[in-house]
Amino acid sequence: DFRDALLKASCQAGKPVIDERVLKQILCYLPQLYELNCDLLRELDERVAH
Repeated sequence: DFRDALLKASCQAGKPVIDERVLKQILCYLPQLYELNCDLLRELDERVAH
């Protein structure tokens, strides 16, 4: 899990690797980016198939 890896890295560094506010901003957009990538892949597959 990405959050677990960040927590571990932060513990090792003794300070947050990524500010929590910034992390929340990044993670907020992941579902939308994933959906966009799925749509792009689907369109590419259709174009290659025809």
